Amino acid sequence: MTPSLLTRELIDDTSAWRLIVRIADDTMSALLLGPDGPERGALFHTERLEGPSVKALENAVYDNPLLLGDFEAVDVIFSTPQCFAAPRTASPLREEMAEAMLPDYDAPRTLLAEPFCTDGELVYAVGSEMYNFVARTFACARFHHSLAIDAAWLGAHAEPSGLYALCDSASEMNLVGFGPDRRLVYLNRPPTFAPADCAYYILAAAAPGAELTIGCRTGAGEQIEETLGAVRPDARIMPLTLPDAMLRLGRQALQAPFDMLFLTQL
Repeated sequence: MTPSLLTRELIDDTSAWRLIVRIADDTMSALLLGPDGPERGALFHTERLEGPSVKALENAVYDNPLLLGDFEAVDVIFSTPQCFAAPRTASPLREEMAEAMLPDYDAPRTLLAEPFCTDGELVYAVGSEMYNFVARTFACARFHHSLAIDAAWLGAHAEPSGLYALCDSASEMNLVGFGPDRRLVYLNRPPTFAPADCAYYILAAAAPGAELTIGCRTGAGEQIEETLGAVRPDARIMPLTLPDAMLRLGRQALQAPFDMLFLTQL
C-alpha cells in the first residue's frame, strides 16, 4: 500500500513532531508522530524502491518533501541482513569481526553498532554511499537496526519467553529468543525470501516444546503457521499482542512495521 505522498502542506509546523524513517532493500517507510496528548497526530507512508540503490532512495525522499522538514527528533532504521551480534567489550575489533562475519560485501561499507542489551551490541553494515546520503539528509538523526530495536523492546516490555518471530514481509524476519530466566539467548536476521524460508529458520531456532510468538504484517503469517503446525504439531504458537499505549497511536501508525512501532516506546 502506498498512501498519498508526504507534501509540506500536510503539517504546518514539524518542529514538535517526531520522524522515523525505515530503509530496507526494496522499501522506504516513514512514520510521523505529533506531540504527546489525546489528539496526537500520526502519518504513515511507505513505498517500494526501484531497487536497493542510493538513487532510488533519493527519489523517494525528494518525492516526499515533508521528510525534509525541521523535526524535533529524527530516527533512521536500517533493515538489513548484513549484521551480527557481538559483546560490547569487543567493539575495538568490529572491523576484524565484520571481515569474518560479513564477507560478501563488495562495495565500500560503513559499520554501525547499536546496544540491544546490557553487554551486547548489534554491528551492521550499510553501503557507504547510502550512509553518506542518509547522514547528510537527516543530519541530526539517530541510527538503528531493526533487529536491535526488536530485541530491546521485547526485553523491556514483553515479559519475554521462548522464541519471537517478527515478519514485516516474507523477506524480512527477525528472530529473538529468550531463556526461562528472560535472558536473551538467540538473535538472528536470516536470509528469507518466502514463507517456507521463514518457517525453516523458526524451526531451526526453536527448542522442542518452546513457546513461539509470531507477529506478521502480511498474509505470510498464515502460511508460516500452517507449515509450523504440520512439521511440529506440538508447537505452542501465540500471536504477538501490542500494548494499549501502542494501539492508541491510531490507525495510521499501526500500519507501520513492528520496529517502527517499538521504537516509539524506546
